[in-house]
Amino acid sequence: MVKPVFNLVKCHYSYLLAKATLLILGFVLIIDLVSCFMVASSCEELSSVSQANLYYLQNNFFFMKTINLLIIVFLYSYPFTKKQDNYCTLIITGAVSRNKYFLSKVFTIALFLFAFTWLEACIYIIIGALYYPIIVLDYHSILLFVNLYLLMFYYGLIALLLIQLSDNIYMAIVPFALYIIATSLVEAEEKLAILTIILPTISIDFRNTNNDLCQIAFLIIVFLFLNMIVYHKRDF
Repeated sequence: MVKPVFNLVKCHYSYLLAKATLLILGFVLIIDLVSCFMVASSCEELSSVSQANLYYLQNNFFFMKTINLLIIVFLYSYPFTKKQDNYCTLIITGAVSRNKYFLSKVFTIALFLFAFTWLEACIYIIIGALYYPIIVLDYHSILLFVNLYLLMFYYGLIALLLIQLSDNIYMAIVPFALYIIATSLVEAEEKLAILTIILPTISIDFRNTNNDLCQIAFLIIVFLFLNMIVYHKRDF
C-alpha cells in the first residue's frame, strides 16, 4: 500500500518540478532573504525589543503572505489543467483509482508547499536571530507560519476547484483577488467582513490565531471533498 502511493508521489514530482517552477520559487526565496536582511537592519533604529519584534514580523510576514498566495494558487491550479494533467490516463488503472490519483497529486503539492514554507520560516528565523540577535522568535511567530501554510493550501484548493470547472488558468487569479478583498474589508472593519467566514485572512493578532487555524482546517476539508467530487466526474 505504501509503495504504490510513494511511486505515485514520485511520478507527480517529476511533472511538478519543472525548471520554470523551481526558478520562480528560488527567486521568491532570494527576495525573502533580501527582505529579512533589510527589515532586520532597520530594527537597529528601534529602542525596545518589543518594537523590534513587531516591526520585523509585520514587514516580513506581509510580503511573504502576499507573494506566496499569488504563486501558490497557480501551483495548485496549473498542474490540473487538462493539458498538464493528461498523463493521468496512463496511470489510472484498476489498481490506481481516480480518487487515489487525485489525492496523491494534491498531497504531493502539499508536501512541496510545506517544504517551501519551511524554508521561508528558516530564513525568517536565521536572519532575525543572527543579524539582530535581540529579536525574540516566540511560539506565536512560528504558529503564524503554520497559519500561512494552511491558508495557502485553502486558497490553492479554491483555485483548483475553479480550474476544474473552467479549465482556464486565468481563473487562478480569482482566489488571490478574493483574499485581497477580504483583507481590505477586515482592515476597514466593514460589516461585509463576515465574508471572512469562507474567505479567511491572516492576522498577527495572536489572540485569534488558534481560532483561525481551526477555521481554515475545516474549510480545507470541505474544499478538498468538493474538488474530489468534481475531479471524479471530469472528462479526459
